[in-house]
Amino acid sequence: SSGASCSSPDSTFANRFAEAMFASRCVQAPRWIYRGAKSAARSRSESTISNVSEVVSGILQDVRQGGNQALDKYCVKFDRVPHRRLLEADVEECLRKCTGQEVLDIKYAQSNIRRFAQLQRDSMKDVEVE
Repeated sequence: SSGASCSSPDSTFANRFAEAMFASRCVQAPRWIYRGAKSAARSRSESTISNVSEVVSGILQDVRQGGNQALDKYCVKFDRVPHRRLLEADVEECLRKCTGQEVLDIKYAQSNIRRFAQLQRDSMKDVEVE
């Protein structure tokens, strides 16, 4: 049952939070896919990888200085939903709505994402251009 896997001793609040966020956003996925398909037609010049580090640094600095207000701005911009701090009770409620298979799928996806992110981090090197 999904309740047993969610409350196992090795289950952390962060894992449950991520699981709940994924489940709550699945409902909106078709709309996001449609918007993504529309935006794929945009010119590549609108989004270049040459300045990713600069853009990310700017976002992080903005969030550090602006706190939740800045975080809300970026949540709306990138996720098209406002920032909302979830309490542990919110996460538990979302998890109760998940089937056992959904919880297993979420954990599998989390594992793949973590592994990929770590591989990507390990492959990154700081480069200076004069």
